[in-house]
Amino acid sequence: MVRSSAIFENQRNKPIQPDALEGRVIRPALDRVGVGWKSFYAGRRGSETEMNRTTNGNSQITSHLFGHTKAVATRTM
Repeated sequence: MVRSSAIFENQRNKPIQPDALEGRVIRPALDRVGVGWKSFYAGRRGSETEMNRTTNGNSQITSHLFGHTKAVATRTM
């Protein structure tokens, strides 16, 4: 039997709720160092933008890794 697991698990091997993680861990840590928090989606978009820069705009790579079509990746560059 193959065990499926979440990216972030708690001590009971259950998925961590992203909103709970944000409120309990991420926001307080960023507040302590004076960094603002936008959202998980903003982080995803920023990661995709940075990957486009790293790959010299190769949207075929970024579209595959971020789970959408090449047309979407090209349109949002």
